[in-house]
Amino acid sequence: YLLSHLQQETWPPQVTFYASRYLCRSSDRFVSWSRRQRLFAELAGEAISGTELGFGQNLYSQGVGHVFRWRGVACFKTVHDLAIYQMLIEELRPRTIIELGSGVGGSALFLADLCASFGLTTQIISVDKDIGEVSDPRIEFVQADCQAWLEETANSAREFQKPCLLVEDFHGDLGDAFGSIDAILQAGDYLVIEDSLHKQAQIGDALANRPYSIDSKYTDFFGINCTSAMNSILIKNGDADPSQARREQQRLKEQDRAWRQRNQAK
Repeated sequence: YLLSHLQQETWPPQVTFYASRYLCRSSDRFVSWSRRQRLFAELAGEAISGTELGFGQNLYSQGVGHVFRWRGVACFKTVHDLAIYQMLIEELRPRTIIELGSGVGGSALFLADLCASFGLTTQIISVDKDIGEVSDPRIEFVQADCQAWLEETANSAREFQKPCLLVEDFHGDLGDAFGSIDAILQAGDYLVIEDSLHKQAQIGDALANRPYSIDSKYTDFFGINCTSAMNSILIKNGDADPSQARREQQRLKEQDRAWRQRNQAK
């Protein structure tokens, strides 16, 4: 469809540009940090460097005047991230979610409801120095400094049911925290670093010589880095990673086969 319009020159130049960029994208889902930087160096001149998300879209993505609320509780999630988390949880089916930075509790409540909608009995642990306004038996709210909790948990070698999804949203020093985060996560676990526009250098340093890949299926679902987690929806690599990649390739092949069958039927 895109090719036909490009060849017929029926679209204005701006639409043609984006359609061409879409068609030229790599089909690789899991990408290293260094390769990711090379792939999207062209985005350095965008309104927000490194993303196709416009300034206005980014600014208003949590709501205009009032933040997005989940069941009446402030959630502080962008519209893009709300959809991405739904897809990620459906695919990953995490048995543990660790949220660093509870806010008032709306985000943890949103994640708990998502898990329940997929029939999951996920253990949800939400950590913050302040007590929020949510009380829910599915969520373990921990009142603690996130950095201190991470260090204590990593040193205690506490075991969590896998797979695990860890969400970093406490605005601490990522360099100090990443060693403890890495100790908690295992191969196949996911790490999402929210509000990462100004953390890119920290993330690059933290990932150096560590086995993490950017999951471009989610970072680029609505356009390149159209998420608060710019270049920072990460899977920890290991034995679980190749098999997940093969499953994704098979799923895409099945989708393509079904699309061709529908066209033939017409």
